[in-house]
Amino acid sequence: MDEKSRSQESPQPRKPSLTVALVPLVLMGLLLGVGYGVYKIKPQILLVAAAFLTGGLGLVLRFSWKDMERGYRGQHPQGHARHPDHAHGRYPARLLERAMRSVTKVWTIVLTTIVTAITSALVTGSSYLSMIIPGELLSAIYKKKGLAAKNLSRIIEESGGVIVPLIPWSMAGVYITGTIGVSPLAYLPWAVMNYVSVIILMIYGLTGITMAPKVREDETQIGS
Repeated sequence: MDEKSRSQESPQPRKPSLTVALVPLVLMGLLLGVGYGVYKIKPQILLVAAAFLTGGLGLVLRFSWKDMERGYRGQHPQGHARHPDHAHGRYPARLLERAMRSVTKVWTIVLTTIVTAITSALVTGSSYLSMIIPGELLSAIYKKKGLAAKNLSRIIEESGGVIVPLIPWSMAGVYITGTIGVSPLAYLPWAVMNYVSVIILMIYGLTGITMAPKVREDETQIGS
């Protein structure tokens, strides 16, 4: 049996669209927010219910967690990343093209990343989406400007990821409030590192400190 016939017989992994892949995460956030914010259900119960909900959606949609991950990352079933300008369809590609025209300097790239990450955190209330969405939208800009991908990873984590626990309707905010009975707005003045890190990122972006250039095409290797 030749290689071509074997590839035809072996089932190819499936990959959902980005919209379908985000459905379980969005519904999980809504369940936690509405369940606790409106009906005052214990967060522990909501987290268990959210796990069953996302698992049930996966069975209904007939996608495994690996398939969903491919939908987040925008990869072909074979595991090769698509060109970032064409990730997830024509509309995001247009957004990327317009962003590349206006974002020309390092500090504007950093500021755009911070604003996108925080906006994603405020809208979705999810740490995962606050990093996935900016990473998918802005990776092409960093690549085109010759900046290492680790810059993007660090900025979205230290802006979007750390802001989520300060948002009352986020999954982290709901869990913290339900577990220890303290609202995010109450501990906001004391969570200095969460918002000071954003200010430090802006300073780094303005001065160019820590903004490492891309040294090799394969950035998964050590030292990239």
